[in-house]
Amino acid sequence: MTPRVRLALALSGWAALLVTALPAGFPLRVVLLAAFLLLGPGAAAVRPVSPRRTDPLDALEGLVLTVAVSLALLALVAEAFYLNHAFTVPRAVGALAALTTLLTLRPRRWPPGRSGGRGAGPGRWSGAPPSAEPPPSAPPDPRLPDPPLPDPLPPDPLPPDRLPPDRPPSPQLFARRLAVRSARHRPARSPRPLVHSPAGPRVAAVGLLLLVAACGGTPAAPGSTPAVTPTPPVGPAPAAVPTDQPAAAGPWHQVFADTFEGTTLDSSRWTTCYDWNNAGCTNGGNHEQEWYLPSQVTVGGGVATLTATRRDTPGTDGGNHPWTSGMISTGRDSWDAQPRETFTYGYFAAALRIPPQGGMFPAFWLLPVTRSAPPELDVAEFPEVTRQVDMNVHWVGVFGNEETAGQSYGPVDFPAGYHVFALDWEPHALTWYVDGVQRWQQTDPQRIPSVAMELIVNLAVGYPGAAPAGPCSVSRGWPAAATAARIRSSTIS
Repeated sequence: MTPRVRLALALSGWAALLVTALPAGFPLRVVLLAAFLLLGPGAAAVRPVSPRRTDPLDALEGLVLTVAVSLALLALVAEAFYLNHAFTVPRAVGALAALTTLLTLRPRRWPPGRSGGRGAGPGRWSGAPPSAEPPPSAPPDPRLPDPPLPDPLPPDPLPPDRLPPDRPPSPQLFARRLAVRSARHRPARSPRPLVHSPAGPRVAAVGLLLLVAACGGTPAAPGSTPAVTPTPPVGPAPAAVPTDQPAAAGPWHQVFADTFEGTTLDSSRWTTCYDWNNAGCTNGGNHEQEWYLPSQVTVGGGVATLTATRRDTPGTDGGNHPWTSGMISTGRDSWDAQPRETFTYGYFAAALRIPPQGGMFPAFWLLPVTRSAPPELDVAEFPEVTRQVDMNVHWVGVFGNEETAGQSYGPVDFPAGYHVFALDWEPHALTWYVDGVQRWQQTDPQRIPSVAMELIVNLAVGYPGAAPAGPCSVSRGWPAAATAARIRSSTIS
């Protein structure tokens, strides 16, 4: 690797860090980030040989090793930030850029006796000087004074059938000449290392260990449930949580509240599925991949925790769901039962903390008691994102079709702590708040529902896109947890 190539490799990480300031879908950002994350750290660690100095197979092996090491380092950095609730794309790229620079600029130490390129001759690994001549395999026959073969050997040694009649060839001379002839017709090929360094096997081993470490060790047996602590951990909401009292002016009075005291969910306030509850449930209309179960909802320390885990779960709907998760709702226990609580207008607030894993879909929303949507009010949704919250309203259009309007607020590091998301639903306006600050409002009468609704907090998986794969989620579950510190609803007297 030439100095110019090394310098370009060291600068590639910082160029990738600069393009993170571009919009998420910008082509230049996508191309540069993908190229650096797949090749940069691994190339700095492995330093593969130039394709012009090796055969195609060696080049392919070097490329595979480069990508493997890059992905292993990327997984380690991402997991470290996730576990500390501090993951952002610029932070991860910055850490990898610094690592790439250090690996690229470190000095290369050659082994003793290594002179020249990949085709170096004898002694290239042992340290023996190239000119050292190996000892003869056997002493010459003392009875026949054969002249010694020159070094280098002549281009065409004399064959045995042309020796003088009085000079029969000795076995030693015949064997040596036969070996020379075979060597001329089939030149020996020196072994080539995979990378331009004797440390190539060690780098490969280190890359494999990094990948195993990122994957969390030994894979779980098929069908088993990994014992992993949900993230973020269950615990009391910090005292710094902003107030969830109505931010809008008016004579409000509280009609529903839960601060999740004790160790069990209050079944008089909540059910753990939709109205089509039948020993579990899911939202098939969205083609989601989770199966909601009561066991995925836990209460303790003033917090209700909804946990999603990658685990094949058969449902009573006849399907096999790759995830199991939790939800709470003020709705019914079954299709024909009565809902626990319904609301028409009011101020709805919840102190929530979303999981740090991207690709999940936590939401705080209201669904009509009639089970036919629209209308629908989404107080806070995080569709596969963690640094922005979506606020939406769905209504029936003029021609009976569903129409939607929405607004996003961010970027904010929402997984880092609890935030209060609220909606003021009144006959003349819909107003959304984040931490007591108004973020969006709708006043079009056609968009404001007037039907009774149920309150829902859930942690969906697999919508709107595919479920997250995780570093090694094929063999290890990836639990994600959304926590609710308190939920309240108030109405104007």
